[in-house]
Amino acid sequence: MLCIDFGRACSSQLYSVDNMSLPCVKTVNDLGVHVDSTLRFSSHYDDIVAKAHQRAALILRCFECRKRSLLFHTLTVYVLPIIEYCSPVCNPVYTGDAKRTEAVQCRFTKIIAWLETCEFC
Repeated sequence: MLCIDFGRACSSQLYSVDNMSLPCVKTVNDLGVHVDSTLRFSSHYDDIVAKAHQRAALILRCFECRKRSLLFHTLTVYVLPIIEYCSPVCNPVYTGDAKRTEAVQCRFTKIIAWLETCEFC
């Protein structure tokens, strides 16, 4: 079990359950969503943007066929669920977080636009 204090002031109060003290942390990962003590989801967006970029790069490396419709479909099936997971809960209210999540999609679609369609697809 962990303890997290929400708010600006850091509490020095110790919490315990059954005479066991709970360690206080600044960030908690609950159901795959990172929340910090100020209720900002920046660490969550750092994690999902990194995962989405890795998955998009893996798709571009592994697919031999360069058919744009196929690559766009793989983006919607394999990358967008990473970005959209729990989006109603941690809606990006900060423009930096929103721009980082949109950058994954923009980068992938720019690469797709420059790709040539292969002969056998």
